[in-house]
Amino acid sequence: MNPRSWPLAILAAFFLLAATGCGGGSLASVEGIVKLDGQPLEGAMVVFTPVGEHGQSASGLTKSDGTFELKAANGKTGAAPGEYKVVVSYSEVSGPPGGGPPDPSQVNDLMREMKKQATKDAKTKKAVVPAKYRNASTTPFQETVPPKGKITLELHSE
Repeated sequence: MNPRSWPLAILAAFFLLAATGCGGGSLASVEGIVKLDGQPLEGAMVVFTPVGEHGQSASGLTKSDGTFELKAANGKTGAAPGEYKVVVSYSEVSGPPGGGPPDPSQVNDLMREMKKQATKDAKTKKAVVPAKYRNASTTPFQETVPPKGKITLELHSE
């Protein structure tokens, strides 16, 4: 290669790397199970919130056997590599029709409804999921993506 073409080659490589990085990066599959006092917890919302300033949340709804699979905010399956605080909440607010995972564009609305329900539940009865698991600043769960296998989140009643 001609020494005069090195700057052009370096510039081309930079633009190629920048272009491939603009798609939001690759997502890693994240699956797991949520248990409350040793029993699978159906209908729990699991939210991975990035630690630090960068990244985007991913979430999933647990099935009847307590298992979940994360979806990124863009609707694609998985979560971006990185460190996350894991929040688990539960509400009797019904999810989307058919019992599948919520549409990622509706997660914020669903979370707002769950907060309203949690406030109501706190006034009338004990919440299903203890408060420490529902808040990113108090949750004991922190996970790295990609995980080393399926994630188990063991919750305990207070």
